[in-house]
This record gives sequence, structure tokens and C-alpha cells, in this order.
Amino acid sequence: MLIPHQLHSDHTRVQYALYPGLGMKHLLPKLTARLQSLDSPASTASVPSFCPTLPKAGEDPLGEEIISHLYFWPRISQFIRPEDVVCTETGTSSFGALEMQLPAKAIYLSQILWGSIGWATGATVGASLAARERQLKGRTLLFTGDGSLQLTVQELSTAIRHGLAPIIFVLNNRGYTIERHLHGMERRYNDVANWCVILSSLTGNRLRLVQEIPAHS
Repeated sequence: MLIPHQLHSDHTRVQYALYPGLGMKHLLPKLTARLQSLDSPASTASVPSFCPTLPKAGEDPLGEEIISHLYFWPRISQFIRPEDVVCTETGTSSFGALEMQLPAKAIYLSQILWGSIGWATGATVGASLAARERQLKGRTLLFTGDGSLQLTVQELSTAIRHGLAPIIFVLNNRGYTIERHLHGMERRYNDVANWCVILSSLTGNRLRLVQEIPAHS
């Protein structure tokens, strides 16, 4: 059985040997100095430039009347400006945003690693405050689903109280869609309120709801 080496803040463990008082702060510089340089062909490989393109007439299987993911993400790339801060919720928003091309000095925030539903709404408030403090010229944009918004929507009250103006895109698929696929398509506890209607009443308080975007799996 392989016994891993462990580096901690106040001790180091090498297999079964324990070294108290030898933390990673002291050990890592010495280990780094002993590492040999790696000349990998990957370091010289060319990476083709990415340019999102809108679907041509007839290419979108959902037709011309529905705002599909195939159309939405390349189009929203044209909406984002330099120094904008883009916050995406886990799931549909995070995966879709991978199809966007961000301009120079734009900032992208996501926590797709942990998959914590509802994270992006609160993070947008924090990002807006940070952008104000750093005097960024761009805007703060939130891309979230209606189910995710359901969990932390109270943070919009904080945004209003601080006079923040995030632009909110709600990808509304009428509830907790991933939970429907996992635990039953007709389970009523996966239904949520229509946030498009509710958020529209907040536009007078500087929150901007751009449009309800029907999301399709």
C-alpha cells in the first residue's frame, strides 16, 4: 500500500516518520530548489485562438425563436466589456460561460469545483463591493439559475442597501432541474417561484434584470 507524504503547517510526515516543527513553509523552498526542470513539448505547442461564433441560419436545432445556449453565450460575449466582473453559478452558467471570450482585464469568478448552489449571488455582492473599492470601470454581471437564486436571493437586499447595481441574468428552467433528473421530474419540492416576475419589481432599486432566458438541457 502506498503511504503518501504529508506536508502540514506545523509538521511533516514521510510515510510512518513524523517530524514535528517542520512545516511546509520551511520545507517547500528546499524541495523546490532540488526539483529538476522539465522540458515538455507541451510548453511549445501552439494554442489556436478562440473566437465564439453565432449559429448561422438553420444551424440552431431549437430554431430562431428560442434563445438557446448555442446562441446565448457567443452573443453575450459581445456584451461584456473590459474590467467587467463576471460571476457564474455552478452548473449551466459555469459550463456555458466556457464558451465566452472575455475582453482584456475582465475578471471571471466561479466555484465550479465545490458545486455550492447559490454561491454566485452572494459572491456577486462581494465582487461589486470589491470592484467599487478598486475603482474598476466595468460592471458586475451575475449569471445564475432560478433554483440557485432561490437559495441566496436575500443577498440582493444587501446589494440594494449598499447601492450596488449588478446586472442579473436568470437562466430560468422553472425549478431545480438537476434535482428533477436525480430524484423525479414531477416532484413538487423542486418547483420555485418565477424569479423573472419578482426581480422585475426591483429594477427601480438599481438592480438590473436584463431578460429571462429560457434554459434548455
